[in-house]
Amino acid sequence: DKLRLTRKQAYTTFPMSELHHIQGRRRHFKTNLNIPDTPGIKLPLPLPDIGKQWGVAKLLLTIGSDSLLLAVKLLLLERSMLILGQNLEEITACACGWLSL
Repeated sequence: DKLRLTRKQAYTTFPMSELHHIQGRRRHFKTNLNIPDTPGIKLPLPLPDIGKQWGVAKLLLTIGSDSLLLAVKLLLLERSMLILGQNLEEITACACGWLSL
């Protein structure tokens, strides 16, 4: 249970104000695994949503910002989309990235 976030840590969000984000106190998840010669783990909160962020980055790199913007406009017009690819993991990540946009 050393690697579990507390309820308060799990619901940590980014501050609404950019000024507060820069000047405010940052929360961290800290733990020590009691493994000899290894430092403790310290990660800033909230933890990143790697799947969605990687999916959006993959979309940007694959189709480019102009095509991504056009696709977002089409989605706003409630058009259907079909995501094709060769790798199941990339397709899933890109679909999750679309949902986060």
